[in-house]
Order: sequence, then C-alpha cells, then structure tokens
Amino acid sequence: MQVLTLSILVVLCIGAVVRPSWAIVLVLLMYSLEQALQGSVPMFLSWPPLANYIVAIATGLATVHAVFRQERPFVGYFNSVWVGFTVLLIWAAASLMWTPSFEAASKLTRDSLPYIFLFFFCAPLLIDRTQDFGPIVKLYLVFGILVAISIIANPAFDLRSGRLGFRIATGVRSSPLAIGELGGVLMITSALIYSGIRTPVWTILRLVGFACGTALALYSGSRGQVLFGGLIAIAFYPISKPVKNLVTFLTTALGFVVLTLVVYFAARLVLGTGDLTTVTRWDATSLEGGASVRMQNFLDLFLAFAASPVAWVLGLGINAFSSVSLASTEPYSHSIFLDALCELGVPAFIVLCICVQRSYAASRQLFANHAGNPFERASLAVFIAMAAYQVLLVNKQGMLWSAGPFYLHLVILNRVLTREQVLATDFVDESNETAIHEEGECATVA
Repeated sequence: MQVLTLSILVVLCIGAVVRPSWAIVLVLLMYSLEQALQGSVPMFLSWPPLANYIVAIATGLATVHAVFRQERPFVGYFNSVWVGFTVLLIWAAASLMWTPSFEAASKLTRDSLPYIFLFFFCAPLLIDRTQDFGPIVKLYLVFGILVAISIIANPAFDLRSGRLGFRIATGVRSSPLAIGELGGVLMITSALIYSGIRTPVWTILRLVGFACGTALALYSGSRGQVLFGGLIAIAFYPISKPVKNLVTFLTTALGFVVLTLVVYFAARLVLGTGDLTTVTRWDATSLEGGASVRMQNFLDLFLAFAASPVAWVLGLGINAFSSVSLASTEPYSHSIFLDALCELGVPAFIVLCICVQRSYAASRQLFANHAGNPFERASLAVFIAMAAYQVLLVNKQGMLWSAGPFYLHLVILNRVLTREQVLATDFVDESNETAIHEEGECATVA
C-alpha cells in the first residue's frame, strides 16, 4: 500500500502545480488521503501534519500559478457569500471574549486556522469558470477510487465498534468521518458523472466508484453518509441527465438501492463479519439512540441560548456547547446551523442562511446558463450535488471552524457565477465601444 498511497500523493501534487483543477481535487481528498498515508507509511504516522504540509505547499504554488494565469483573478473572489462567511468567522473569533469554554474554544480556533486559510482563502482562487468543473469531477472519481482502494485493501484498517479505521496509538484510532465523507462523494460522483462516451472501461470505472464509495460509507459507521449520499445521487440524477419519463427515473433509483445492498453484503465478505456492530448500527434501537443523542445536544444548547436574552444577539460564544451540555461527552453540537444560532446569535444565523440561499440561487443560475451543454450540465450537477452533500453533513457532524469543504463548495459556485456575469458584461461593453469607434472612423473618412 505504501507505493500506491505515495504515488497518489506525488501525482496529485505534480498535477496540482500544473493544473488548478488537480489542486482542487488534492484539497478535497486531503483528509481521506491523509488517513490512507498514515495507515500505510510510517513516516506520515510518526509526524501526522506532514501530509497536510505537503498539500498546503502544492496548493499554495497552484494558487500563485492560477492568479497569474487567470484574467482579472480577483473578480468574483470577494463575492457576497465569501463576505458573509468571513463575517461569521470573525464574529466566532470575537466571541472567544465571552464564551464559557474559552480554553477548549481557543484551541479549536488555533488548530483550525490553517485549514480555513487553505479551504477558504486559497482554494477558491483555483477555479474561475464552469468548464473547470468537468476535469474536477473526473479527477475526483479516479483518484477517489484509488484512495478508497488503498484504504479498503490495507490490513491496518479494521472494524472496531462498527467503524472502519486504524490504530494511531494506544487507545487512539483514526476518525471514520473523513472515510465516510469520501464514500458519500464517490457514490454521488459515480452515479451522476457523464463522459459523453459509453465504453466498458468507463462503465466499470463508475461501478467500481459506486461500490467503493458505498463500502466506505457503510463501514465508516456513519449512517448519515450513506443516506445523504444515496438520496442526493437519486435526487440529482434527473438534473445531471434529462430523464425521458418517470419509469426511467424510478428504475434508475431502484437500481441504486439494489446496488447499494449488493455492495453492502459484498463488503461484509471483504472486510469480515467479526464486528457485528456494523450491522447493529442500522437496527431500530441504534437509530433511535443516535437520534436521541442529537436531539439532546440540540436541547442542551438551545435551552441555554433561550434562557439568556443577551445571547439572542451576541450568542453564547463559540464552542459554548462543551460547557452548557454537561451530560454530553461530545466536544461540539455537530450542527453548524445550531452553532450559528445559539453560539453566535440570531444575526449570525441569518447571515449563514443568506449565504446558503444565495448559493442555491447561484447554483440555479449557473445550471440555467449551461443546461444546453450535456457535459457542462452533468459536471455542474455533480459539483452542486457535492455542495448539497456538504450542507447536509455540516448539520450532522459540522463545526464552524472545521467546515472548510462546506465553505469551499459554496464560495466557488458564487465566484464562478459572478465572474461569468462580470466578464460577460465587460465583453459586451468593449464590443460596443469598438463598434462605436469604428463607426466614428467610417464617418470621418466619409
């Protein structure tokens, strides 16, 4: 596995310096690739930040290259959604002054700042047009499959308490959330991607991608990853490709469900059945228990917020959940919308909702502008589906300072739309000025 994981990293880093679309894929795969490297290469396990440093350097070089390559690179960068998220993060940092969880919150903030810089400030500059989405989704499918295989085939990854991971140190295991996220995105990408050609190789690639994605999502133990990935794949299928009739759509949806079940039972044979917790996590008792924990998290934080009128405006303070929820062993509420409302206040919650609404509007406008081109339509649908997946995930496992992929997807959609609108307007204005100038010269000659 060492050769495979190191090859993935090297190829992606080289590609990232040359092509911005490769850099975006490198950033999106960073967390899962980091675990694959740590689980197979001792050097990355002994120095955990190493993979992130390499990704950051490659992305930084790619960003500099993109800025010099693009026409007016900062057009669309400071869009309204970027400004809105910036305000949220600044307010979250300011709320350290009154949060009851200063020590824990300040540590979370310090640890998250490099990732925010990477996902929020650097990576959005890499993409400047709709045509970039096509290479991104294709590269994600290919390299996502390779990362998934490097995890599934690695004997260091095993099941404990129904979750796939590897042993980092005594009593410490890797987080299954990054693995599950990769699985969910692979399910979506392989289901929705469109290449324009039907070949056995491409069909096999998509089937392998869906199988690997479903297996990872299931064995991450994160039920939301599987449900969100499957539902979004089905919901966005008629968006990525025009569906001729209802029967075709229902047949396709049923095919996804059947394929998921087949992959599940196949994965049990591949990964083993010794840990039956993976199966029991899907029974009614386990589902009810998971829902009750999330509901208790909500009630603990919301009741503390409701009891303090000052918090309605200022918020309880970032990461206040860890102090007000004494019965919970979790460090945060797992819902970014709940955090924005209760920890940052009603104004911040409204800003977050506006950012999501504007991103939805930008997605619809972009899709309307490019729906006539089957390649751009499909690639846009995949990226928008990935963004929708992130919106769901941040309300299941999200925290304001660790929601980098969520911010990245939404900012990119708004940046691309803004650039296309501004540059198109400038092109029309320049054409009109040229026409007027030519008419003036003709009149002078006459």
